[in-house]
Amino acid sequence: MGTTLALIILFIKPTLYTILFVGVSTVLIVLVYRYALSVLRNPRWVDKVIEPEIKFIFLVLLAFIYFAKIGDGHAVLPAFILGLLMSNTLQNILNGSSDLSDEIIPGLVSTELFNQILTSISPTDHERITGGRTGGG
Repeated sequence: MGTTLALIILFIKPTLYTILFVGVSTVLIVLVYRYALSVLRNPRWVDKVIEPEIKFIFLVLLAFIYFAKIGDGHAVLPAFILGLLMSNTLQNILNGSSDLSDEIIPGLVSTELFNQILTSISPTDHERITGGRTGGG
């Protein structure tokens, strides 16, 4: 984090919009830290196919990117700070529900979906994609 902060300070082009970027980032970090658990564990959104949890995190990151672009800054520092603050919250969510951990940890495309796609491919295409190798490493 120190290296990131040093590089941002070295290459910053301070303008009035930079203050806006810092202010919006600070407010956004505080709001997300305070209300993320209620958003991520909302009964209407948990275990949905559209994975609103990931979309919520992407929305926050896109807000950082948007205001960083306006303020001639870099979105990496507020995203890094938010990640540090949210790590315990996300860990608690993962420990509380195995279904959520199965969705977040493997990434955006679940291994289940990937396996379904591979099994729906004809054997010839499967051989061409995998180079004739079978599963199991």
